[in-house]
Amino acid sequence: MANKIGNISSIASIPTDDLREIWRQTMVMGLPETEADRPTFYFDREVEWAEHDSADKPWDWTSTPISDDTPDPVQAICVYVFATPFGRQGALYERTGEYNQSTLTITMFEEEFGTVSDSSYVTIGPGLERKWWFRYWKPAASLNDLTVYEAIFASEDT
Repeated sequence: MANKIGNISSIASIPTDDLREIWRQTMVMGLPETEADRPTFYFDREVEWAEHDSADKPWDWTSTPISDDTPDPVQAICVYVFATPFGRQGALYERTGEYNQSTLTITMFEEEFGTVSDSSYVTIGPGLERKWWFRYWKPAASLNDLTVYEAIFASEDT
């Protein structure tokens, strides 16, 4: 947290640990009851070869890798919003809302960010056959030592 910028001093004295805990409890309240329906983050397979080129591809595809690991999926406490950005293919606007959403925004705190920041896709809800592929992280937003991260994912079928 910046205490002073130029001739302007911070007067903020926000109990960020308390605030973070209250918001986490609120996030939990918004998550599905069924554990399988909650946002689940998946990671790419990590393979290491003894002899490889600059793109980490093996010189000999018949050789056995030194290590072959796929990190376990992770469920994180977060908030998520489905949307169809204006002009994006697949948007169907009805009186009751948008259908065929193609973008997923997931918001979380520092701890959760640390566990899922290098995930490649997420599944969410009862239709778990749809993968939401990671696109980018928005710049972090902070208030004192409370930092919020937003990740943008795109539906695999858009």
